[in-house]
Amino acid sequence: VKIGALFFNELSFSHIVAKVNADDGVIKLDPLQANLYKGVYKGNLTLNVQGSTPQISMHHAVDHLRSEGLLFDLFEDRYLSGQANLVTDLTARGDSVDALLASLSGTTQLNFKNGTIRDSQFAEKVFLAVNAFEKESIQDGQKVVKFTDLSGTWQVKKGVFSTENLSLLSPYFSIEGQGEANIGSQTLDMLMRIGPKNKGEGKRLYAPLRIKGPFTDLRFSLDMKDLLKTLAQQDIEEAKRKLKEKAEAEKLKLQQKLMKEKEAIQFKVNAEKERAKQRLTAEKNKYQLKWKAEQAQLKEKSKQALNKKLSDEAASQLKQKLNEDAAKKLKKKVESSVDREKLKEVEDIIKDKLEDKFNGLF
Repeated sequence: VKIGALFFNELSFSHIVAKVNADDGVIKLDPLQANLYKGVYKGNLTLNVQGSTPQISMHHAVDHLRSEGLLFDLFEDRYLSGQANLVTDLTARGDSVDALLASLSGTTQLNFKNGTIRDSQFAEKVFLAVNAFEKESIQDGQKVVKFTDLSGTWQVKKGVFSTENLSLLSPYFSIEGQGEANIGSQTLDMLMRIGPKNKGEGKRLYAPLRIKGPFTDLRFSLDMKDLLKTLAQQDIEEAKRKLKEKAEAEKLKLQQKLMKEKEAIQFKVNAEKERAKQRLTAEKNKYQLKWKAEQAQLKEKSKQALNKKLSDEAASQLKQKLNEDAAKKLKKKVESSVDREKLKEVEDIIKDKLEDKFNGLF
C-alpha cells in the first residue's frame, strides 16, 4: 500500500508505504513507513487473531518529529514542543482499545531536544525552586519552561509506563525524576528533583516536586523546606568560607609584611655585619702591621743583642785567652826563672864541690 497523504483521527501523514502479509489469521505490516510532522517514522506491526483474543506486537521508531504539531492536532494544545526521537517495542492483547491499552508491555525510549513545556502550574513550581538557589531571578515566562534535553527510558507493563531516569536539562537548572504513567487509567504519578544545572551539585541541592493525578487535572506539590534548609546551610558555609578566605588573606598579607620586615632587618644586619667585618679587617690589618713592625724591631734588637752578646763573648774569650797566654808565659817565665835559680844553685853546688876537689889538688 502506498498513500501520498492521509488524515486519520486529526493526524496527518504523507508518503506512506506499507507491505501487508496475511496468513491464517496472522497479519503482518512490515515495513511500515511514513512522514509525519517533519519527522520520519519506520516500524512494523503483527496482529495475531488466531485465538479468541487478538494479540499485537509492534516496533516503532520516529526521528526528528516536531511534537507541538502532533499534540495540537490531537488535543489542540502545544503542551510539549521540541524535536522528538522515539524507539519503542510493545506487545498487547485484547478485543477492545481499552483492553489493548491496559495490557501494553515492553520498553520505550523517548528524547526531546530544544523544546518547551507549556504549563502554568509546572512553570510556577519550577521557577519558585530555581529562583531559590539561583543568585539572580530566572523567569523564562509565565507559563513556559524551556529545556535543551528531555529524555527517559520507560519500562511498560500492563499499560503502566514507569521510569527511573527521567532527565530534563535547562540552561539554568536540571530535573531528575522517577514515577509512572498509567495509560489505562490516564493517570500520572511522578516525583521530580529540581536542582542546579550541575547534576552533581543537585544531589545535595534540590527541591522535590510531586506531579500526580489524571492527565486532564494534574496536581503539583512542591516541598521547599529541605531546599531552604540546605540553602541556609550553604549560606552559612559560604559565609564561613569567605571569613576563612579573608582570614587566610590577612594571614598571608601579615606573613608577607613580616617577611618583608624580616628581609629588611636581615639586610640591615648583613650590612652591619659587613661594616663590622670591614672594621675588624682594618683593625686586624692595623694590628698586623703594628705586630710586624714590633716583630721587626724585636728581631733587630734581638739581632743587636745577639751580636753584642757574641761580641762580648768573643771579647771575653779573647781576654780569657790572652790571660791564659799571659799566665802561661808568666808561668813559663817563672818556671824558667826557677829553673835558672835551681840551675844556679846546682851550678853553685857543683862549683863548690869542684872547688873543694880542686882545692885538694892545688
